[in-house]
Amino acid sequence: MTASVTFIVPAYNAAATFRRTWESLCAQSVADWTAIVVNDGSTDGTAFLVREIAATDPRLLLVEQGNAGAAAARNYAVSLASTPFLVFLDADDWVAPEFLSVLLPKAIAGGGAVIPFCGYRRVTPDGRELPEMPAPDLDGDRALTAFADHCALAIHSAVVPREAYLAIGGMRSDRSICEDWEMWLRLAARGLRFQRLDRILSFYRVSEGSLTSDPCMLVANAVEVIDLGRSMLNVRATERGVDALPGEVPSHISRVKTAVWAAATCLNRAVNPGDLLALLPGRQEILGYENIIAASFLHGVRIALKVRSTAELVAAAGQWSDYADRIWCEFETVRPGTRLALWQHTLSVLAPGLPAGKDFSVGPVSVVAVDLARATVPPVPTGRLVLHALCRNERLLTVVPLDGSVSLTSVVGSLAAESGWGWSIDAAGGRTRLTFAMICALLRNLRRIARLRRHGDRRKRFLGLLRDCLSDAVADLFGGWPMPEAGPPLPASNPVLKAPAMVTTRAIALKDTTAASVNEPAYWDAIFASEDPWNYTSAYEVEKYRQTLEILPPGQLGRTMEIACAEGLFTLLLAERGVEHLLAVDISPKAIERAAERCSDRPEVEFRLFDLSSDPFPQGMDLIICSEVLYYLRDQAQLDTFAARVADALKPGGCFVTAHAHLLVDEPSRTGFDWDNPFGVAGIVAALSAVPGFTLEETLETELYAIHRFRKSTPCSKNSQPVIRTGNHGVPLDPEVERTVVYGGAIASRSKVYRTERTAQVPVLMYHRVAADGPAALTRYRVTPDLFLEQLRMLRRLGYHSISSRAFADARVAGRTLPGRPVVITFDDGYEDFAEYAQPALERNDFTAEVFVVTNRVGGRADWDSYYGEPAPLMSWSTIRQLAGRGTRFGSHLATHKPMSHLAGHELLAEAVGSRRMLERELSQPVVTMAAPFGVYDARSMPILRRAGYRVAFSTAHGVAGPLDPLLRMPRIEVQGDTSPEQLAALLGRAGDLAAANRSEQAK
Repeated sequence: MTASVTFIVPAYNAAATFRRTWESLCAQSVADWTAIVVNDGSTDGTAFLVREIAATDPRLLLVEQGNAGAAAARNYAVSLASTPFLVFLDADDWVAPEFLSVLLPKAIAGGGAVIPFCGYRRVTPDGRELPEMPAPDLDGDRALTAFADHCALAIHSAVVPREAYLAIGGMRSDRSICEDWEMWLRLAARGLRFQRLDRILSFYRVSEGSLTSDPCMLVANAVEVIDLGRSMLNVRATERGVDALPGEVPSHISRVKTAVWAAATCLNRAVNPGDLLALLPGRQEILGYENIIAASFLHGVRIALKVRSTAELVAAAGQWSDYADRIWCEFETVRPGTRLALWQHTLSVLAPGLPAGKDFSVGPVSVVAVDLARATVPPVPTGRLVLHALCRNERLLTVVPLDGSVSLTSVVGSLAAESGWGWSIDAAGGRTRLTFAMICALLRNLRRIARLRRHGDRRKRFLGLLRDCLSDAVADLFGGWPMPEAGPPLPASNPVLKAPAMVTTRAIALKDTTAASVNEPAYWDAIFASEDPWNYTSAYEVEKYRQTLEILPPGQLGRTMEIACAEGLFTLLLAERGVEHLLAVDISPKAIERAAERCSDRPEVEFRLFDLSSDPFPQGMDLIICSEVLYYLRDQAQLDTFAARVADALKPGGCFVTAHAHLLVDEPSRTGFDWDNPFGVAGIVAALSAVPGFTLEETLETELYAIHRFRKSTPCSKNSQPVIRTGNHGVPLDPEVERTVVYGGAIASRSKVYRTERTAQVPVLMYHRVAADGPAALTRYRVTPDLFLEQLRMLRRLGYHSISSRAFADARVAGRTLPGRPVVITFDDGYEDFAEYAQPALERNDFTAEVFVVTNRVGGRADWDSYYGEPAPLMSWSTIRQLAGRGTRFGSHLATHKPMSHLAGHELLAEAVGSRRMLERELSQPVVTMAAPFGVYDARSMPILRRAGYRVAFSTAHGVAGPLDPLLRMPRIEVQGDTSPEQLAALLGRAGDLAAANRSEQAK
């Protein structure tokens, strides 16, 4: 029988353990295997033992080499193997009898592209079995993300295709540590599929001669593998067209947790954890990842102490708690408060094994058991607490960071130790009170429960819902912190916050009007209630007037008619240009009155009231000019009628000049205005061109509008191609003009999707700075002004419009969906460059933003960034008030920018309330929104924020905010410094829309 698999066994001084390894091979239910043992320069009886066994079983081959290390031994053995599959098995480990029968068929079926693997278990030298290490989920890209973070498999838990192993060049023989980890990483990067078998079929012997005997070398090699993994992740992400793969752990966190794990495994040795952390590059900032670091430490402690259960680990706390505190203090120097947060997470990992009815302390964290059947709460120590709630010694719940975030100051601790309040509960009602509180919390979330059936990933969402309800129930059951004293009442009003009067362009003012109102003089008189409603002297209008004059027929003008003369500014320019007689008409009596006054010294000019949709045209005109008004005809039929009437009014050889804007309604794929009118310049020109005997003679084309000259034919006219010239519109554009421009064309019209689409999900974009430069380490959080403008234009092309987080919350509470494609744009920290760069760009693209400011740092600098370079300046209160008056909304980023997890309960409440009240005093308007500094939450956060008066709060968790997300912990989409407009579209789930629009444009 031809063997299918070879066991590759490096052996160094394995005389005492190899027989157990060999017995596990002989016990395999599949017999067609071979084994190659490489004696790696052993100085004991290993070679003699293996040679003796090989003499009795031809499946075993012994080869020898000088002591070159396990990697070199494995590579040598693989070079001698001829089977298509390999299993790497060290000479002190073993596998279960069914190992091959379970894994090998999967490998064969995979045809060399699959690596089937199982879970494993550690075993102590005296035979005690330690906890199982289940096979992880390494499906798809999860394999690469896992191996870029840690060594996710035991080396003897998988069947590896030999060709794939050779293709990656085998193991690095210059590594004596982490060589297997790098092998898995390279195989994952090559695209092999890792197939999980949920069985424990491999056994790993724990011994003092393990790889962690040299923790410094382990950490140094691990850093190299992690950095290699990062480069491979970047390549894979580029192939996928994304910034990062799901589940990626930042490289610096992978390095830190490996160093902490290595330190923990050296618990019984004289290893200074600071020396290991010093091997890591950069600053060891672990904010938001304390749970990962704590879990990694405890995993290493389990290995060092060879404990089998969490209860044993807790019982042995005296052996590791001081050492843990030494490590946690290393991180305290980076960010004060991290030590306590790490301790809190350490307890959260241990929660399932904590003694139910026993009070004790681990490090600075106290564990308190409270029997709800007792009349009062006994005195408890001050500090960070974990609470066991009991009823007649039966555990009801353990209050720890329920979502695996950061720290928790127990509600009971705040009552008994901080506020000094008494607390009591009915002796027989402990369970009843908790159940009632839980029911009340669930009732408050009925809408979220009802929506669960309509959304995927229901189990995860339901667990999140229960977590939130349980947090609320505990807060309701045990009370809360006393509210800080209220500040002075808000002023009744603040004139600074009154929005300035906005100059409105003609099309913007009228784009939502009905045809009936456009035809009524009273409507237009309301428009002309104040002078210059169109901002005639803007660069945009002045240049358009100049270009219109330029396209007029040469020489003195004969009998001329100007339709919609407004207040006579262009009328005066025409008269100065030279005209025999000019009839200037408009529907508004007020406009005619002002125009007549402006041109009172021009006897060649006559003014008259005129309704272009119904009044008869004077006949025999040499020139008719009509600009920026035909949009407001009712429909195509009325436009066609107008075109015929104006052609009829001209004498043969007479000209018609018109200037109108490009509108998306008839030119959706080019830059134009998103006005809700029936047609733009393209439709107008098409209607005029369809009139018999009417010929387009010249066009001046700009990005935003076009000016055309038509001529009525004569018997001697000859057909010729029109002259087409290009020009530029006047700049800068007024914000009121530019805010309706969609640059590059509309992929989706904002006005159309507003009428046709509704949604319960809203993307919330998270920005920090808009600036051209700053510290290199903070590039991720800094978008250049030019790129920010491009991103806003992409949002506009996709049809998005701004809403406030309060509007989203109102819709959520009312159970309503929202029209169109709403987006919430948020900025954290309140940098000064928001006012300089972001706000003008937002206004010009018809968006608004919500800025979360650190109230005690207003007017100062972002000192939380000082490690990375010169801190950026923050907005002053005067700037904030000015921006609020222009429509920017403001919320809290707490008072000091400290993570919520690093504040005691009463401190967090004081910051939350104080920051909100300061904003309300300065802005004279209610403030009910906030964003968590660094995005960090813990189990207390939402109840405290709710008590502090907030309705909406944002984390930095990635995702689109939907109906099942807690209003006080909404996810956001981070827009990083290098996010291109196309990547932003992908983040919003609109990559397909963009690709379809590009294909359509290319097809044209």
